[in-house]
Formats: sequence, C-alpha cells, structure tokens
Amino acid sequence: MVVGSAGKARKVKKDSTDATLKKIVEGKLNDADISGALRVLCSEDIVAVPSPEVLEILRSKHPAEAAGSSFSEPPDPTQLPDDITVDEIMAAVHSFPNGSAGGIDCLRPQQLKDMLAGAADGTTTALAESLARLVTLPSPASSSGLYSLR
Repeated sequence: MVVGSAGKARKVKKDSTDATLKKIVEGKLNDADISGALRVLCSEDIVAVPSPEVLEILRSKHPAEAAGSSFSEPPDPTQLPDDITVDEIMAAVHSFPNGSAGGIDCLRPQQLKDMLAGAADGTTTALAESLARLVTLPSPASSSGLYSLR
C-alpha cells in the first residue's frame, strides 16, 4: 500500500499485481489451458512487477552471452538423418509423463499414448510407422521429394 498526499492508503501494488495475474489467467483461458489457469490462480507465487530493479536482478542472474562463445559446426545438409524406428517412437511416446498438457494442437500426450497402447493391430502399427516416417523426413536440401505419408 502507498500513502497518498491526503494520508489515505492506496492499493497501487496490489492493483498492478492483480491486473498482471488477470492477464496471465486470461491468456491461459484463451489458449484453452484451463488447468494452467487454475494452477496460476492457486499458486502462492507472486508475479514480479516490471521495474528497473527486477530487470537488473534478471540481468545479474542471466548475463549476456560472451563474445567468444563458440558453437559446433552445423550438420551437413546433404547427409540424411538416421531412420527412426517404430520401437523408438513407442519408447518415446510411453515416456511421456501422465497428465502432461496438450500442445498447440490441443492433443494431449495421454491421447497419443492411448492410441498406441494395446495390441499391435493394423491401426496401431500404421500410426507408429507414420509417426516414424514423419520424424525421419529428410531436410529439403537433401531430398528431391518428401516421403509419402499415405
């Protein structure tokens, strides 16, 4: 609270924090992330109000990249990636944690796990093979055409 010139207390900081919280929750709801909005509302963490002090603290925790930073050479664009196997796809999908949030397409990892679970019938196998081909697509520089995904 801030004391005004008339000696009355004003809720300046609380109002700006509430407005920031409202924007975050509305953003989550606009993204159809209801559980994320509830998580923000129920959290006891506070949102830092943008200020020069906060910016300075962030800069001290995350300094700018050093000028002499070196990066490894980029991969050869003419070299094809290794093929991803169906077993690798299945292992990756089964490693998804339960309750993970959906992506931009709103497909939750649990839905993909459910589609690939159970007996290896034609549909399950076809989905796993299609995912493996999708992940193994060659780079545009190295291919004359893309794989057919059926």
